[in-house]
Order: sequence, then structure tokens, then C-alpha cells
Amino acid sequence: MVRYRCILIGAPGHLETFELECKADADAIVASRHLLADHADRHAFELWRGARRVHAELRETAERG
Repeated sequence: MVRYRCILIGAPGHLETFELECKADADAIVASRHLLADHADRHAFELWRGARRVHAELRETAERG
């Protein structure tokens, strides 16, 4: 298992960090998408593996309403 850090991004200055342990980058991306879906007040996430940014994603505009 590999350790990842998912940072959920909301309004300026509103960040929330989660530690994830997944087998591969693709699994960590899916887990991060689930975290974003569970936090309606956040609009994006960045996924990191150590100093390497693995993925960044913005919630779809239609979902933010």
C-alpha cells in the first residue's frame, strides 16, 4: 500500500487534508473523488504522493448548483 494525501479545497483558505492508503494512483483518485462527493462545501481536490502531485480535479459546475 502507498500513502497519499488528498487535499479538499473549498472557499479561499478552507482546506481539509485526508491521508489515504491505496494500491495505486488510480485507486487513490477514485477514493479522492468519493471524499469530494461526501463534502458538498468543497469544490476541488489535489492528490499528492509525497512531493509529487498525482492528480487535481474540479467538481463539475452542474453539481455545485
